[in-house]
Amino acid sequence: MKELYHKLANIGITPATPFSLRNKLTVLNNANLFIALVSLFYAGIGYYNGFHLAVAMTLFSFASTAFAFILINKGHYTFAFHFMLWYAFIFLSSFSILFGSINNSYYYFLFLPIAANILFEGLR
Repeated sequence: MKELYHKLANIGITPATPFSLRNKLTVLNNANLFIALVSLFYAGIGYYNGFHLAVAMTLFSFASTAFAFILINKGHYTFAFHFMLWYAFIFLSSFSILFGSINNSYYYFLFLPIAANILFEGLR
């Protein structure tokens, strides 16, 4: 289990990867792994409770994180960063529309500028 985690957390990281990019990829890979696991958990809970549209959205979330891992593995780092930021907007917006203010997902929108600053620190 530890080997699988280490392999997933270091996707796209090679000895030739620059230090700043390596740090960003480590954070993004761990975040994507956590999001994927939470998405699978929420899909199970949502299916059990009969929230089929929410299950579809969380499976979209899992597919998006898998796609991000594929992009990172192929070396398309900037596209993966952009994709995950757009994914966050779409996912949070869809849950806000689906459940309204009950889930308080609008608080997460406050963290998106911080995430954008971390991901695109050296870009103009």
